[in-house]
Amino acid sequence: MSKTNLSPLILGVFIPGSALLFTHKPMRVMWPLVMALLWVATLAISRWVLEPIGFTLLLVGLFGIHLLSYVAALILFRRDGQASVSLKRYIALLMSTLLYCGVAYLCHTYKAQWFGFAFYHIPSASMTPTLQVGDVVVVDTWSNQANTITTGDVIVLKRSASDLVLAKRLKEKRNNNGQWELYLAGDNPSGSVDSRQFGWVTSDYIIGKISFVWFSFENRHRLLLSLEPIPLNEK
Repeated sequence: MSKTNLSPLILGVFIPGSALLFTHKPMRVMWPLVMALLWVATLAISRWVLEPIGFTLLLVGLFGIHLLSYVAALILFRRDGQASVSLKRYIALLMSTLLYCGVAYLCHTYKAQWFGFAFYHIPSASMTPTLQVGDVVVVDTWSNQANTITTGDVIVLKRSASDLVLAKRLKEKRNNNGQWELYLAGDNPSGSVDSRQFGWVTSDYIIGKISFVWFSFENRHRLLLSLEPIPLNEK
């Protein structure tokens, strides 16, 4: 391949699948996007994404799809002799990049509804030692109803539509006049504002149940950690 045709390979490193756009069948650029969506959907529907190993497979798989598309482009360039470089291809690259970014944005924005998981950053020490300041946790957002969570689960919720997001352990739940009410507590009682202060809360604003710690901004050793069970010996 001549030096003038190296730009597709350089762009392909940074823009997943883009190198395929410069082959003689440019619509191949769509298959990495389709494969990535199918991969995320498969792990989401199977709920493997809520396990540390499954979430790792998700990230590795997405990188693998990117790498596979790049290697496929290299093979096709070698077979065809060179990349098909033209102004139209670069315009198409811009359009496909916008499409990729749009799909990525929508998947990120609606991942809680579409794929059933989300991320939450722990800002306080109210749940230490289970959760620590700086932790980023993966939340099962399809477990967002009181009848799908049990006492002992660590959940993310709001007390009202306009309230701050909280991460607390569910100590007790009760059905009061047809509505579920929750009694919440932090694992660090001395540093937690919870149901001891604000009382029982309704289940209307449950976001989901925390599955595991993905990583921490503060502690590099806190990576892909499952939550440790805590004995429920007090209210």
